[in-house]
Amino acid sequence: MFMRKASAMAIGAVATTIAAWTPASAQTVEEFYKGKEITIISPFAPGGTTAGLAVIFSEELGKHIPGNPTFKIEYMPGAGGMIGQNFAVNQAPKDGTALFLPQDSSVVLQKLEPDTVKYDAATINWLGNVVQSTALLGIRKDTGVTKWEDLKTKEVFIASSGAGSETDVYPRITNGVLGTIMNVVPGYTGGSSEGMVAVEKGEAGGIVAIWRTWSIARRRSRSRSS
Repeated sequence: MFMRKASAMAIGAVATTIAAWTPASAQTVEEFYKGKEITIISPFAPGGTTAGLAVIFSEELGKHIPGNPTFKIEYMPGAGGMIGQNFAVNQAPKDGTALFLPQDSSVVLQKLEPDTVKYDAATINWLGNVVQSTALLGIRKDTGVTKWEDLKTKEVFIASSGAGSETDVYPRITNGVLGTIMNVVPGYTGGSSEGMVAVEKGEAGGIVAIWRTWSIARRRSRSRSS
């Protein structure tokens, strides 16, 4: 069973810089970036959607920046993406050599998780929106859930990468707004890909993930069964 979550809350994977670069003296952008290496910070482990976008950026962005800098990816998973995200805003270089891919709920989390979020989204130099993501809550058939109302009486374990991630925020909001009793289980620090495997194995009863992640999981399942 799938439940479509409010896509307006999911900004999608948005590439952001830590701070706007101010060129030193009369140095041009090309001169600054020539020979430089830019770090892309992914708050989630390899295998998920965010990490996949980081790989694409690392291979393509250098072709479009004067000076053609090289790129490397630094994976910093944990705490639902907050470890990498807090590091990116507060500790990464602020000279134009660091980018990061925030989680979808990074702005909303300032209100929902004020003790966890250590940044002000208004101070981030947002570069652009990479993709409009639609998050879906998927529940295994063998949980006995056939419609969303069943979640009001059936406790289903939902795999989560940690507090603050969309795998945590969306089911908790659903519990609060619609009166469902989903049990959110953190600890799948590998992100949605690790949580998805847990659902496929029956270790968890469901998970929230964007449609692209569900599509990849479905193709993986079909390839194994063929």
